[in-house]
Amino acid sequence: SLGLVPGLLTAATRATGDWIERSRYVAWVYGQTPPPAATVAGVSTASFRSGLVGLGCAGLAMLLARVSLSTHARNLAARQPKWNLPKLLNDLHSGYVGDYIVWLMVGLTLLGAALAAAVR
Repeated sequence: SLGLVPGLLTAATRATGDWIERSRYVAWVYGQTPPPAATVAGVSTASFRSGLVGLGCAGLAMLLARVSLSTHARNLAARQPKWNLPKLLNDLHSGYVGDYIVWLMVGLTLLGAALAAAVR
């Protein structure tokens, strides 16, 4: 998207340089004149080739999703599940206040585990 909006790449590059360099960021926060900016390496402009690569990747992703979903739907129709997950969850939740607290704690525990795995 940086190549689609005129001037967005230049502004993003300048903002990235200001954010990376602590002295420029501190000067911006305190309203002072910032020191000269260093260049940010590795930023390239969008080209026709990169657009084609992006469209090709999006097309392949949609094709893969379509094949996966159609195969999954055929497999679901062919076999019966051993247990019904929505019914099981409904049976585990009786509607009492304690159930809400337990499910909240289960959700927070899973979220914490996912965040801990992502940080490592």
